[in-house]
Amino acid sequence: MHIDFAALGLVAGVTLLACVALVTLVSLGARLLDAGASGSVAPARRAGGYAVLGLAGLLILFGLYLVIPAFHS
Repeated sequence: MHIDFAALGLVAGVTLLACVALVTLVSLGARLLDAGASGSVAPARRAGGYAVLGLAGLLILFGLYLVIPAFHS
């Protein structure tokens, strides 16, 4: 049995980077939508927050597309 440790390391690295990117996008979207002490969010911030959260959702759906073979076989 042969384990390709270079490929394993590559997969682990890409997974770690994707996870950090996804968490960063969700955190940024939540931060943009946070009203804070003022109680209201500017329309541009609200649109940006929803756009970032939508991008994070699309990345999750793309990941599911890659993992589930029935979607692309």
